[in-house]
Amino acid sequence: MKRCAVFALLLSVAVLGAVEINPWDFLSDKAMIGAAVRIDSTRQVSDDLLASGAYVEVKVSVPGNATLGGAHVRLLSDVGGNLTAAGAAVEIAGEIKGKAYVAGASLQLDGTFNDSLVAGGAVIFLRGHLKGPVRLSAAEIYIEDGAVIEDTLRYSAGRVHIAEGAVLKSGTREFVPEPKEKPEVEKKRPSRTFGRWLIGTIIAFLLFAGAGLFVSLVFPRHFKNVTGRVMVNPGFSALTGGIALLASPLVLFIVILLFAS
Repeated sequence: MKRCAVFALLLSVAVLGAVEINPWDFLSDKAMIGAAVRIDSTRQVSDDLLASGAYVEVKVSVPGNATLGGAHVRLLSDVGGNLTAAGAAVEIAGEIKGKAYVAGASLQLDGTFNDSLVAGGAVIFLRGHLKGPVRLSAAEIYIEDGAVIEDTLRYSAGRVHIAEGAVLKSGTREFVPEPKEKPEVEKKRPSRTFGRWLIGTIIAFLLFAGAGLFVSLVFPRHFKNVTGRVMVNPGFSALTGGIALLASPLVLFIVILLFAS
């Protein structure tokens, strides 16, 4: 997340850097931001470096970590720490002693990478010397003549081209397919129509009517004067019936408990 935030900041500043301004210091000698940022022998970098612009070119060694971003990024010198670079076109030709994270549309990796390399883009051209594990993700990958990969190569790509002159010392190549997300199928509830409501009402009426008929046949004496009693005091009868209906599950539970005990 932190690297993504740095990439977003660098690319947004690069767009703003299209306005003609001179590079200026942001954090002493650690950061340079401008339309065209060129860091050569006239400027020394004593620690980490942050550079961003429409065009970024670094020709002086960076003792610490380097974070570069812009439309076109060129690193032609060594980096003593980790490297994070992002841009539309990125060229790496120096020696990277730490971990390297590179992203962009077109990547040209000609340098020496002493530690791991993680690179992602549309097209990757690899001609450098990679001593650590390598993970590449792109639509098309070219491992060209002169490339040397000493550790494991893991890649996810549409097409991979490996030249005859490329050397894969470990001999380990692993294709890592991109995970496919299964689309969630939304369960549609059947819409209630008047026909379904009418059929359900009729079925419920028939069930209640059948239950009433069954009870009246089983207890004929009790139901002989039911109509008269209800008409004398309908409110009290309705209240009594409602209480009995609500209490019926409790009564059933008590009966089951008595039988079980």
